[in-house]
Amino acid sequence: MSLSKELGKLEFGFWRGTRNYYDEHLADESVAVYPEPAGMLSRDEILQSIDDGARWEQVELEDMAMSEPVPGVALNSTLVISVVR
Repeated sequence: MSLSKELGKLEFGFWRGTRNYYDEHLADESVAVYPEPAGMLSRDEILQSIDDGARWEQVELEDMAMSEPVPGVALNSTLVISVVR
């Protein structure tokens, strides 16, 4: 599986998954960057923000862009078209 497809599968899982999914798949050095007021969140802050239930019932993702600036580091940007809670 290509790195781009693997990241797409992981991204979808982050939208639909539980806190356990995040804990299993989020790298120790991960950060998430959102517009204010959330801003930049560390792995621990991300995990604290996830409750134990599934986050979204339906998610459509488009225009995923991925780059690998150096081996072992991937940057992902995704346009979220719609979500249903």
